[in-house]
Amino acid sequence: MCIKRRRVIKTLEEPDSVKIGRKGRLIAQRVLDEEHLLRVVYEEKDNEVVVITFYPARRERYED
Repeated sequence: MCIKRRRVIKTLEEPDSVKIGRKGRLIAQRVLDEEHLLRVVYEEKDNEVVVITFYPARRERYED
């Protein structure tokens, strides 16, 4: 699955949900399709967003 830059940005700007991850990092989630969502792990430092990583994941694993 190819994830384009604009999809990562949209997930950060308009997430379906935001969770707290390890080391206090934030994880923005947005639905990709029926079975997957995009997770973007990031930190906010000095009024900037620093993306650590992003990956597609199965919705069943991460949705409440």
